[in-house]
Amino acid sequence: SRPGEGEGIPFFPNHLLRSFIISVVVLAVAISLAALFPRPIGELANPDAPPAELVSSWVGVDVSLAIIRYLGVWGLALFTLVAVSLALLPLFDRGPESRLSRRPLAVTLGVLFIVGTIVAWLVGHRLHPLPPDAVPSAVEQSAAGEAPDVPIPAIGPAPIRPAQPDTSGGGGGNP
Repeated sequence: SRPGEGEGIPFFPNHLLRSFIISVVVLAVAISLAALFPRPIGELANPDAPPAELVSSWVGVDVSLAIIRYLGVWGLALFTLVAVSLALLPLFDRGPESRLSRRPLAVTLGVLFIVGTIVAWLVGHRLHPLPPDAVPSAVEQSAAGEAPDVPIPAIGPAPIRPAQPDTSGGGGGNP
């Protein structure tokens, strides 16, 4: 039977436990899919030769890149405000109505956030990977007066080398 008009199910522990279980299941599925079907994003790392282009497989990077590039810092702040408002909306909109047709603020914020994310992701995904000819070679950089790319120096202690045998023929005495 469905609870009456004034009754309901308590948030804690009922709804919170259900939300936690759903979150754990979604996270387990995402981690399992990532482990079973990894997405390589480039060659293996080589500290002596930095990559000519940087590619990220994170949607957030593409979305942020597009928003900052086309809307600036204020656009990113506004987009973040929409996301935070959408997340905090249940705390402030305490009305009993659950139909979306009677909750225009929730629908507007949700549609704005989802459409904005998809559009920014598509735009950012097109912007992010650099074509190979967009990265100047070391010869072009030096011709233009720029410092050419140099290998990154090793960081940390020097490797331990095995001791070399004494081949001077001195017999190990003092010179």
